[in-house]
Amino acid sequence: SRPPNFGGGGGGFGGPPRACPDRAALGISPTAPLSEKVLKESLRTQAMKWHPDRHNGAEEKKKAEVNFKRVYDAYDALKQRVGYE
Repeated sequence: SRPPNFGGGGGGFGGPPRACPDRAALGISPTAPLSEKVLKESLRTQAMKWHPDRHNGAEEKKKAEVNFKRVYDAYDALKQRVGYE
């Protein structure tokens, strides 16, 4: 029997890279190399997309605020991992 796929990066466990919610929040592919340049470009793109001032209506603005915060939280989490992946 095969050992379980612990995900992570395809490494030696024989499976495809596991989807990372932080990468998804920034629109970065699970297989893309993680660099400071990629992070900054993705942050800028997603921050512009989800900035609350760019949305009208109470519901849209609230959704944008939640996603805007998620984008910055994801950036902070991934920024610490640059160079380790």
